[in-house]
Amino acid sequence: MKKLFLTVICIALLAATCLTLVSCGFSKSTNPIDYGKKYVMQTENENNYAYYVFRVDNTGYMERYYKYESEIDASYSYTLSGRIDFVWQEASNGAIYLFKTDEQYNEDHTEGKEIGLIDDPIYFSEHFFTYTYSHQYGSTTVNYIKEGSKLEKLLED
Repeated sequence: MKKLFLTVICIALLAATCLTLVSCGFSKSTNPIDYGKKYVMQTENENNYAYYVFRVDNTGYMERYYKYESEIDASYSYTLSGRIDFVWQEASNGAIYLFKTDEQYNEDHTEGKEIGLIDDPIYFSEHFFTYTYSHQYGSTTVNYIKEGSKLEKLLED
């Protein structure tokens, strides 16, 4: 009787463990991405803006405008203006990675210049996403605030 009881308990525990492991494989993203909303780069310069839009089908796009006017030599001035389409994937640690699928430049875009897509891991919060990149002087963290969020309203005040 004891052996039968122990066998039933072991089978039940094994079944529960298998169900738990199988359900983990089917889990959806835990990222609080607000699909279809603009995530806007923080800047106070009308000659420099960018925003990202993510879709539920793991696609999205980024629009960018940046105008640089050199005070030293006008030939160094340029404009970045256009749209980059991408697919996005979530890594096991929750980070989002972007992969370019198409690019379209506007008429005012300077030929030979390229609009870059974020190639560092992106992490989402309820009201923004952020990423950090390294450069020769250290590292920089960039935030993109969700349009219409409470955080955007707080920053406007």
